[in-house]
Amino acid sequence: MTRVGFPDGELVVPDAIDFALRSADQLLRSEFGRAIGDVGVQVGDPFTGSAAVVCRLLLSDLIDPETIVAKYRAELHLEVADAALVAPTTAAVQETLRRHVGVSTPFTGVHVAGVLPAAAPESRPDGPALLIGNPVPPGSQRADADATHLGALEEGAARLEGGGVVAVATAGARVGQAMSNWLRRRLAPRVTSLYVYHLPAVGSSRHPQHTGSAVSLLVVDPVG
Repeated sequence: MTRVGFPDGELVVPDAIDFALRSADQLLRSEFGRAIGDVGVQVGDPFTGSAAVVCRLLLSDLIDPETIVAKYRAELHLEVADAALVAPTTAAVQETLRRHVGVSTPFTGVHVAGVLPAAAPESRPDGPALLIGNPVPPGSQRADADATHLGALEEGAARLEGGGVVAVATAGARVGQAMSNWLRRRLAPRVTSLYVYHLPAVGSSRHPQHTGSAVSLLVVDPVG
């Protein structure tokens, strides 16, 4: 099975990312009457360890072929931790679009963390929007993955002023009942729903403690 690699060696298979994308699309449809591919629905990855999430979205059937270039140009956003990552991340997204639909056009949606464009999901209060990502834990212990996963969910919910969906896929994380209850209490009342899924491991000799991936999704009400 093809794997997607991250800088510290942690692995999330495309199946986990695809599952998160499709689940988020279903929630946007059921809760807000919109879809990932709809015009006006901003999609952001503020936890970018690579361009994997946006690339998998471009390769999916969740965006209509007639609107995929417009979506690519104006409604997809990624944050990277360092300016040195802007060029390779941009190149990965551009190449994905070129290979998928045969169009070569600049991608301007990659930004350094903390420097948000006016079109970013959290900068548009008219929502709904989607924040989705696969944050990379700082270490290989499960506690690192759990903390990273919960922190990303909390950060995503805080940033979606216009409401929408937060989806996070983290290798090695495990969200039990106690953690779910804590998260619900902490994020109430704006988070109205929390869904947690645990996908099986694919195995990695480099990370023997890798026990699969947690995929969690939040439904976030608009501020006010």
